[in-house]
Amino acid sequence: MKRSAAWRYFDQDDESDISKVSCTICGEVLSRANNTSNLFKHLKYNHNSEYKTVDAEKKEQEKSQANKRKATPKQMTMQSALGRGTTYPISSKRWGDITESLVGMIAKDMQPLSVVENEGFIKFVKELDLRYQLPSRSTITRSLLPKKYEKLKDAVKRELTQVKHVALTTDLWTSNQTLSYLTLTCHFINHEMQLCSKVLETLYVQKDHTAPNLAEELKNIAKEWEITQKICCIITDNAANIVAAVNLLGWRHLPCFAHTLNLIVQDSLNAVTGLPRLQKKCKDIVTYFHRSTKATEKLLSMQSQANTTTKPMKLKQDVETRWNSTFYMMERLLKLREAVTTALCLSGRNDLCLTNSEFDSMQQIVSVLGGFEKATREMSSESFISVSKIIPLVHLLQGALGGSSTPVVNESQSLESKLKAELKRQLKRRFSQLESNHTLSASTILDPRFKKIAFCSADNAERTIDRISAEACNIITNDTNESGTSMSASTTTQNNTEQSAYESDLWGSFDKKVAEASTHRSSSVESTVEIRRYVQEKNIPRQEDPLAWWKKHASTYPHLTELFKKYLCIPATSVPSERAFSKAGELVSKKRSNLKPSNIHMLLFLNNNM
Repeated sequence: MKRSAAWRYFDQDDESDISKVSCTICGEVLSRANNTSNLFKHLKYNHNSEYKTVDAEKKEQEKSQANKRKATPKQMTMQSALGRGTTYPISSKRWGDITESLVGMIAKDMQPLSVVENEGFIKFVKELDLRYQLPSRSTITRSLLPKKYEKLKDAVKRELTQVKHVALTTDLWTSNQTLSYLTLTCHFINHEMQLCSKVLETLYVQKDHTAPNLAEELKNIAKEWEITQKICCIITDNAANIVAAVNLLGWRHLPCFAHTLNLIVQDSLNAVTGLPRLQKKCKDIVTYFHRSTKATEKLLSMQSQANTTTKPMKLKQDVETRWNSTFYMMERLLKLREAVTTALCLSGRNDLCLTNSEFDSMQQIVSVLGGFEKATREMSSESFISVSKIIPLVHLLQGALGGSSTPVVNESQSLESKLKAELKRQLKRRFSQLESNHTLSASTILDPRFKKIAFCSADNAERTIDRISAEACNIITNDTNESGTSMSASTTTQNNTEQSAYESDLWGSFDKKVAEASTHRSSSVESTVEIRRYVQEKNIPRQEDPLAWWKKHASTYPHLTELFKKYLCIPATSVPSERAFSKAGELVSKKRSNLKPSNIHMLLFLNNNM
């Protein structure tokens, strides 16, 4: 049935061909599809009065149909139908799964616990599933968060029971609530030869930060996690109280490599005449642009005019506690030299402009410190083996600085020469006994990328190899004793069948000494052969992963593999604990300024370990 009013003026001549119609007014034959659009168009442009009539009828029909649709009950969607039912019971699996994901999201994304009370979030959740009832903030705090924390804590504890050696990093920090916290992280190589990092504790420290108090807190955390006998090393910054605390505990200690480099560079910059003044002038320029909106707009405009293909850059500010921020500040000023100078002149601040000689000095500083910046950035990674790089990197930095082994600074030298000489002096002062530190030297030898090649002294390398061989010998001896298959036992059994009781009693103590000596000699030979075969193997390329190499060769060097796990799990820096409290800075924000220390600990634990 042809319902459209347009058919009043058209006929279909051939019933078999519905694509052709003719106009009853002018006789023109038109093509049409399965609609009347072409018919209306013909009337509009050729028969206007008839078009107005049928168009009015068309609008009336559409209005009538719309009213009918409104009156007809709309079929419910599946979601609406489900929403009319009851909410999920709290005991149901569906409610439990969604709620666990919710708590995980809050921890992982550092969301405030009050997010469950936000109107927009509630509406969003209802749109996803009408039957899900959000838990209250207090329910999350008192029940759900502790439950998820305890579950993950048990999993981490089980993981730690399977490893023999762990390394720790720790640092103290202050929240915006002016409360002091101590964060402790744990690092180990698991049985699958994966480097793992876990945040164990973020502890609210109420007592004074004295060495005995800090030692007591660290001791309690280690006891709680059952790792006291597994700690092979702890890495901290150079603060006197935390170093003294570690010494009180008798744990092996390494200073944070990045923190030591920071002290070396900052002391060198302050020691070279003229550099502190230049550094302050650069800081004043950046501060001015950060405080002046108009000046910043001029700076961005100058960059856009000079280069339309590169996105305009902002200046970087110097941070007193990080030397590399000085490097980045000067590097950025050099890149934007023309734009900065022009923007300062246009802003009437010619007094802040740097001279050509000052820019030249900055270029020399950036050139000299480039290697230190790369070393700091490379050693701050948690994902890769790093402690074995300390010895080769220090030697490379010393080599890049050139000059004599005992550099002398005098006024006739150029600024670049003065800075190099001072850096080399500071490196020598802080790393003079580098190759004598067994933890560092053993980790370097056991890294198949470096071995003996990284050492400046062949004697130091050989002494380290001998000590590693002795450690491997002890492992072999302990394994033999634990397995109950020592030579003394087998010898005694054999002799008992051949000797009389009298002879056995008479020679028993002597035979035992012979057996023990034979066992020791056998273990010593085995460990020596193992370490020598390993050292004689070709070094792998520096870009390759030592973890993958040891996983492949674990059966070939079983006792050295154990020592590899012991020494190479140690991070070179305390950056992991610093990263944890950087996240804490996001967590303890204005929206979450009333978080209890226990909740801060649980949220950081979940955030880092999930």
